[in-house]
Amino acid sequence: MHFWLADERCVPIDDTERTEKKIKEAIGEKVISKVIFHSPGFGTPIDMTNKYIQELKKNTTFNLAILGIGEDGHTASLFPGNDIGENIDSDDVFPVYNSPKMPSERISLSLNKINQSEHVIFLVSGESKKEIVRKVLCGDSLPASKVRGRNTTNIMNLKVNK
Repeated sequence: MHFWLADERCVPIDDTERTEKKIKEAIGEKVISKVIFHSPGFGTPIDMTNKYIQELKKNTTFNLAILGIGEDGHTASLFPGNDIGENIDSDDVFPVYNSPKMPSERISLSLNKINQSEHVIFLVSGESKKEIVRKVLCGDSLPASKVRGRNTTNIMNLKVNK
């Protein structure tokens, strides 16, 4: 099984804000040891983008994309009001220099690349996401509402007990 990131923050590999680190901690070493984990490494946004583009040349489509939805309706690093990565002719991976959510420098898969996934699952949790999920489901022009798996797209509400 191959594991790819939809986006990554341009922070050192051991930084607590790094998506790769959070995912690996969440799924555990037992699972990580059984998959091929593709990482864009660490560097400038353009360096990480170029590395990930080279990695993606090994894979044409994804079987399953698991994404989140931000309170503003963003997914991956596709943010409202910024159509970079949403155009049909966007590169599969693009650098982000001005993310409204810190850290501001990141890389992201394009909407077109994400939409090549056979299946998409959005994982959301918390009362604060209720309204944005409603907007996404109603077809608002938010980035998350533009994601469509080739076969299925589902939104799952996770109830987290603390």
